[in-house]
Amino acid sequence: DSPDADGVQQPRRPPQRLSLVVAAVRSITWRNLRQRGLRAFILSNQFEIIIGFFIVANTFVLSVQAEFEGVTSAATVYEGRLDGPAAWPWAVLFLFLMDWLFGLIFAAEVVVKVAVLRCRFFCDTWWNWFDFSIVAFWFLDAVKAASLGLNPMVLRLARMARIMRLLRIVRWIKFFDPLHLMVKSIQSSASILVWSLVLLCMLMMVIAMVICQVLQDSIRDDTMDWTARVEIYSRFGSLSRSMVTMFEITLANWAPPCWLLMNKVNEWWGFFFVLYKCTFGFAVVQVITSVFIQQTFKLASRDEEVMIKEKAAATAAYLKCLENLFETLDTSGDGVITWDEFSAVMEDDRIKTW
Repeated sequence: DSPDADGVQQPRRPPQRLSLVVAAVRSITWRNLRQRGLRAFILSNQFEIIIGFFIVANTFVLSVQAEFEGVTSAATVYEGRLDGPAAWPWAVLFLFLMDWLFGLIFAAEVVVKVAVLRCRFFCDTWWNWFDFSIVAFWFLDAVKAASLGLNPMVLRLARMARIMRLLRIVRWIKFFDPLHLMVKSIQSSASILVWSLVLLCMLMMVIAMVICQVLQDSIRDDTMDWTARVEIYSRFGSLSRSMVTMFEITLANWAPPCWLLMNKVNEWWGFFFVLYKCTFGFAVVQVITSVFIQQTFKLASRDEEVMIKEKAAATAAYLKCLENLFETLDTSGDGVITWDEFSAVMEDDRIKTW
């Protein structure tokens, strides 16, 4: 401090440069706080739920668009006997506006995430790459990317894949716990599914090769009716056709191929198909299915999120039972269990068993 003309000490004013530095620090701190709040909101469950709502609404609009395109195609097939687009006079403008509305919403989401998360947006999770790709597809569709050799219908179908993002939300809402368990079970079934398909395909390929080779003589027999030869070839003429037919016999309707060979070639084929269906189609497939289900739920039960949810549900159920017990013991309703109340209630066999 420096004295003035009267000898009174005056406080020293801070330099102008120091004031600017303090103001800059305060501004930066406030900006960081706002950025941290925005970052926390973007990474929060509430933000994902909001985006999930828009995804569901966009899926509904895409379903309306698919229905409208089907009506338009029907009008061209039936040559004017149907009204076609004239029956939906509002559809063109509505779909155009909704397309731009949801496109801008999802584009704004990606832009905000990139601005806030920066490099983390591309390194955090593959869902961000998925969202970025979907927005890019929308932009290409919006600017009429047909000149680039891209099919607009394929781009719209790629946008419908955004509904897969809803799988991230189901684990946060208690109402979707069963759905979350099913999703985790499907994810856990990947390895066992591969080996199950390998075993099924190997067994069916061997049988398909045998049937294909056995029926080659019948297909090449000039004395057989030409229509019958064509039908046999369409079912068992090559390995690929035999494989598809064996999938149909094993997992779907086995009667048509069976009756075809019984009526056109030999009745002993009926015995073969019945034996195959009873052994491979029933025993082998059921064993594979049982092992697949058992291993899938075993792997899903080891998932941390599933274990936590099951433990929380069991704890809540146990606490509910305790609450009901104490309400039963407290016959007076004063919140205190006396010895007389306890002794009287314990005469009940149901309470004693509990």
